[in-house]
Amino acid sequence: MNDITPAPLVLDDQLTKQLPNAKLIYTKLREGVHIAVDALEHYALYKELENHAASYEVLFNLLGYELVYNAEGFFYFRYPDSVTSNSMSTSRKIALLIFTLVDYLQDNNFDPSSMIQDQQIELSLFEKTQECFKDLYTQADMAAPQDLTNLLEWMSKRGFCQIINDTHVKFCKPIERFLAATEAIANQQATDKHTAPSEESNEQPIDNALTESQED
Repeated sequence: MNDITPAPLVLDDQLTKQLPNAKLIYTKLREGVHIAVDALEHYALYKELENHAASYEVLFNLLGYELVYNAEGFFYFRYPDSVTSNSMSTSRKIALLIFTLVDYLQDNNFDPSSMIQDQQIELSLFEKTQECFKDLYTQADMAAPQDLTNLLEWMSKRGFCQIINDTHVKFCKPIERFLAATEAIANQQATDKHTAPSEESNEQPIDNALTESQED
C-alpha cells in the first residue's frame, strides 16, 4: 500500500456536477487500479477521465498525485518517490509471469502477442509456465500453485486482467506496461548475447516501467 496519507478530495458544486465520479476515480487510482477502456466495470470512469483529462490532471496534481495516460487506453497514478518494497516485489513477480509466459508460448508454437493482447488464456498454460520455469518461480517465492492464483487475483483487482469463470485469464490494456518491460529485456539480451547479463541490466527495465504498482 502507498505510504502517503491521502489528501481529502473536496469538490465544490460546479466540479461535482462536472466530475460526478471523481471520488470513486480518486479511490480506485489510489488503490493502484488501472482504469482502462476495455474493462467493462471501469468504462464509465475511463470515459469521464478521458473527457475531462485536463481538469483531473490539475485536480490530482493539487492533491500531490500525477495522473498518467497511456496511449494504449488506460489511466493510472505514478508514485515516483513513494514505492514500497512490497509493491516493487509484486511488480517483479508480474514481470516474471509475463516474461516466462511469452517464452513458454513461443516455445510451444503460440503467438505471444496475439494470445496476451487479444485472447482468453487457459489457466493451465500459466500453471505449465510455472512448472517449466520452476527455479525462477521458486526464487521469486512463487513455487506453489496458490502463489500464482494470488498474483492473478491481485492483477485482476487492479485492472491488469480479468479472470473468467475461474478457467481463463483475459489481459487488459494496462498489461502493455509489463509487455514493454519484457520487450526491453529481450532486446537487451539480444544486444548483449555474447556477454553475461548483469543483475542490474535485467532488473532496471522492470523497475523503470512498473514502480507505480501498489500492495493491499
